[in-house]
Amino acid sequence: MRKCIQGAIAGIGVAFASVSLADTVVIDFEGLDTGGASFSSPLIEDGFVIDPALAPSGPVIVAVAGGNGTNSIIFCGWCVDGSQGVSIYSESGATFGLDSLDVFSGYGFGPEDFAGAGLVTGYLDGGGSVSQSITATVGSETVTFGSGWSNLTSIDIVFATSSSNPYAVVPSVDNITLQAVPVPAAVWLFGSALAGLVGFKRRRAS
Repeated sequence: MRKCIQGAIAGIGVAFASVSLADTVVIDFEGLDTGGASFSSPLIEDGFVIDPALAPSGPVIVAVAGGNGTNSIIFCGWCVDGSQGVSIYSESGATFGLDSLDVFSGYGFGPEDFAGAGLVTGYLDGGGSVSQSITATVGSETVTFGSGWSNLTSIDIVFATSSSNPYAVVPSVDNITLQAVPVPAAVWLFGSALAGLVGFKRRRAS
């Protein structure tokens, strides 16, 4: 019995070691189609939820000039006085890391004064957060995030918007690169096996 339990524990160690291996996921919005209309309900791509709760007028997923010629998520830069944004989190509830994203102004052609100022906030598992400013200007820019952007439960991508925006600046984001941490089924199987073995041993002892 002791050898069985030791074997189960060793198996759990191997399984948990594999949890640390992250898979790179790029949310490029290619698998999503809103028909060029804003969406108000969450969408899912590659196991991640794109939640529009932070966008009062609703973001749009569409092919946008000024990006990489493929689908991007865009926000109405002149629809509201306030902000437009999305939250992104794992459908399974697993933690993840943020590596980079592309940001640009989809239709804007005005001066820097009217660029789309944005903020990315990451919420850490166990509490606390990290944040980094981004700016949507003409021409795509890849923004990278440091080692502190790991073990996240969700991220918010939010842009300041204004109804008086005279240059129709449309903040846009694409190619959000995440490090997803998979939780293998083996963890749960070994955990269940260990619990069963311990319970069996206790029953025998009684």
